[in-house]
Amino acid sequence: MNETELIDWLKIHLFEIATFMDYQPTMRTQEALYGTLAKHWFRRDDWGSRGDRLVSLGQDGTGGLICLWQGPESPPPGAIVIFGSEGGLGVLATSPERFVQLVAHAPFFDPYQKPARATAEGNWQLEEDDGSDPEGPTHMLARYRAATEAQFGPLPPMDALTEGALELSDALVAWAGLN
Repeated sequence: MNETELIDWLKIHLFEIATFMDYQPTMRTQEALYGTLAKHWFRRDDWGSRGDRLVSLGQDGTGGLICLWQGPESPPPGAIVIFGSEGGLGVLATSPERFVQLVAHAPFFDPYQKPARATAEGNWQLEEDDGSDPEGPTHMLARYRAATEAQFGPLPPMDALTEGALELSDALVAWAGLN
């Protein structure tokens, strides 16, 4: 799955995803994304000098940014990362395909962990759902999961989808200059 296919997938499934987890796939322009990152994250002028590229994939409910990171350490087409609003930074998935499948597990993107990561616990939208609303979180998750499995086959376990993310997070943190 390349960058364009990932963005198209997220746009098609944005209502479902925003219903069952604290993630809104709303894309910012490159200019807006880089402006926010320069002001609130990097606070140095040379952060883009290495040639790394970030593509907006949305945000969580607190304003943390989810991005596709394309750099020397992240194999093409790139890894999915979070720049948490509370300072957490980490890799959520090592590829777009793994990210799309990870979302089918309805994880919580935990920006408080060091490094920030996807966890199986903390998804308050599902915890508060009784399953009775056909347009509610449980049903939207089932719809998204079915679409994901139709596209990619049986859903791998969450730990298989996050494999390699912690190691790649070390490279992300080093690049960001936060170590």
